[in-house]
Amino acid sequence: MTLTTDTRRSVFSALDFDVNSKWKTILFSAGSMTILSLHIQKEKSLVLATKDRILEYQKNGTWEEIAAAPTSSGFLQYFVGKTVNYAISKNKVYQMLPEASQWTEIVGSSQVDAGTIDGDTFWGIDDKGTLGKYTPSSNVWMQGELPAIKHWNPNKSVGMAASGNYFWLGLRDRANDLFKIDKNPVAKGAIWQITADNLPFYQKDITEKIGLLNSQGQPFGPLGQICISTDNLLYASTEQGVWQRSSLEPTWKQIWSNFGNVALFPLNDNSILTYNRKTKEILLFKNQSWYRFPNISFDIKSACLLDGVLYVSGNNIVSSIPINVAKPVEPANPKMATYLNIGRVSSAARLGNNIYLISSVNNELFQMECDTYKMTKVGSVNSPVFDMSGSDDNLFIATKAGLFRYNSSQQQLTQLLSISIAPQNTRIDSDGSLIAYLVDKTIRVLDSNYTVLHEINISADYVLDIAIKNGHLYVVGFRNERNNRVPVQSAFLNCYQIGDTVKQVWQTWGFLGAELGNDMADTRIYKVVATETEVIILGESAGGNTVYRWNGKDLSTPTLAVSDTYNNPFNSKSPHLAYYAVVDAKTGLVKRGQFSIPRTNSVGANTNRVRTLAYDDNSLYVGSFAASKIDNRDYIKFLGKKPPNYSNGDAGLLKVSADFEAREFWFTPGNGQVVLFDSKVTVISVYAGTPEMPITANGKNRQSGEDAFVIIW
Repeated sequence: MTLTTDTRRSVFSALDFDVNSKWKTILFSAGSMTILSLHIQKEKSLVLATKDRILEYQKNGTWEEIAAAPTSSGFLQYFVGKTVNYAISKNKVYQMLPEASQWTEIVGSSQVDAGTIDGDTFWGIDDKGTLGKYTPSSNVWMQGELPAIKHWNPNKSVGMAASGNYFWLGLRDRANDLFKIDKNPVAKGAIWQITADNLPFYQKDITEKIGLLNSQGQPFGPLGQICISTDNLLYASTEQGVWQRSSLEPTWKQIWSNFGNVALFPLNDNSILTYNRKTKEILLFKNQSWYRFPNISFDIKSACLLDGVLYVSGNNIVSSIPINVAKPVEPANPKMATYLNIGRVSSAARLGNNIYLISSVNNELFQMECDTYKMTKVGSVNSPVFDMSGSDDNLFIATKAGLFRYNSSQQQLTQLLSISIAPQNTRIDSDGSLIAYLVDKTIRVLDSNYTVLHEINISADYVLDIAIKNGHLYVVGFRNERNNRVPVQSAFLNCYQIGDTVKQVWQTWGFLGAELGNDMADTRIYKVVATETEVIILGESAGGNTVYRWNGKDLSTPTLAVSDTYNNPFNSKSPHLAYYAVVDAKTGLVKRGQFSIPRTNSVGANTNRVRTLAYDDNSLYVGSFAASKIDNRDYIKFLGKKPPNYSNGDAGLLKVSADFEAREFWFTPGNGQVVLFDSKVTVISVYAGTPEMPITANGKNRQSGEDAFVIIW
């Protein structure tokens, strides 16, 4: 049957750009049309399929109608082939040449509920177990019945794909349905490959080897989706991640890890776009690497790529963004990644363009130039080192024997203060005008002539770090408290004004045990740095029911920045979770805070022990010792290599935007303890018996058991 459509072309106003967003949004008036999908026609024009018409985007910023639906029921699905377009309407399949104005019904294609195309070949199925195949050259609707397809229905199918004589079908809950019957721990029945070169069609279950465990690690979760890329690679999503296989190989390969199924959209450059409906994360997989787009405000239902611009639709909205906006989820290749062959490093600091390192071998002090990578031994402090901090030409070194200064201009190492009783902890900080020196619970404030101005004793069980900025001293640690005889650790951040006298200005956190209520997780603060207007802390919480959820002054005003599973403290029980926060320097109010949480295969929170903290106008940097596993630990590469197999903890390197809205990267080069991590330098102390980390072409291999690994960005 041939249908003649209305050949009059209507023009629709389209563009309404939101200039404040990286996404440009095209809005459609409510009720005027229902968007089904986006397409690229003849590799040159953007086409929009709505419920009752097909629109083509024009250069003048309008949409022009190019076809109406073949029946009054409208479009169920619309497809753009190489030379012919297809539509499903009223359970029948229609075809039309793009230049024509007539839909032609494909004889024999009744009761088709859904379909897909491969070039100009159309494939369609129904819930009676029938698979149909049509090519314009044969002009014959070939169909066959298959048991696997009888389990399909519009609410449970999660995608279909085709290539050549092969057709693939995904069934969302079939693996779990079969498991309930036979308790077989091997997933089956979820993904089918059908060979349809001749009748009868042949079906094969290809579910095995794909990770179909649910988000709790139990059999079996739903299949998310299947699709095929333009270079004939098959993709599937599950609650454990994204999987890939060539169309005829027997093995699935996991290429990404995520919690919650993601939608998959093949693009016309062999890449795959993924959208996580739970976290709103949008990723692009291209050339075996992953890239991240900014989040969008609606659920993505369709996507296509044209002339370097990504178009997506959902919720009756079409939005676009340049493809080059996507940022790699992997860190950029560094200038240098090398072992130093000086033994394990106990402390490191960057002063201008130089890195200073303390080797555990005789506590020797080394200087490394960031530009030339030249290493020089400049002396020895002859005592274990706790901390180093620099300002101008002076590097201050807090040791078990006292306070040392190394002047880089004079190349002179001198001892400023001595300690008669070996301390458990010392810390040092300087802003160029004042120096703060912590020995256990006593802080000495020195002027630029190294004269002690004040000596402050802190009443707390543990005083762990200090920072000094603009005449203000910031002190962190924790106290041992009790709530109804239940012991609990309570973190604190104190601010003191330094002048002729010392005056406490404010305290953040520091709650008494009796005040904690339901926020009984142990909390500690290990690190603090300060800017002109903000104080940044790094600590831990033993679980998610914690004072860190709030603003530091009360236990009711929320300040947590949560975007996904890895910073949301749900299902956390009591492992030590890394926590960082930005605090207003004037008031002590927490402006924003966030957790960093590795997750087990069963989605339980795992330990992340904090080690280093750095902060600048754009980003926050956290070095940690992370248990299994940080987000996509096994799939994010460094220098083109995946990390070695997990063993006893990772050197975690996390970079987040200063507003905590974007995780710029989180990866590990391998096992070790992070000693320094900022925008320019990373230093990791490496133990004997651990796998080699990747090095750059100008780097050195490890020669001894214990060593230092340095990355210069």
